[in-house]
Amino acid sequence: GPVDLGAVSEACRKPSRPMRTALVVDATQSLGAVPVDVQRTPVDFLAASVHKFLFGAYGLSCLYVARRWWEDGGVEPLVEDEHFRAHMANADD
Repeated sequence: GPVDLGAVSEACRKPSRPMRTALVVDATQSLGAVPVDVQRTPVDFLAASVHKFLFGAYGLSCLYVARRWWEDGGVEPLVEDEHFRAHMANADD
């Protein structure tokens, strides 16, 4: 059956947890077919490919990031945007 995101979210936010825990959801198989409310069931990150039930273009995806994460000054990206380096991929250095 479906996963109870409310219960998982609650477990992730228990004050007794020894470390900060993020709830990351891959909603590709359900977004558009099953109601998802990130306010009612607080998830930290929700990602989905939109070509399934949202009828988006193949290869297009979406990512939701909870405000508490993108406003947290202590969180840094693992990878910086490297689009500016794309022109250097075949450069003769």
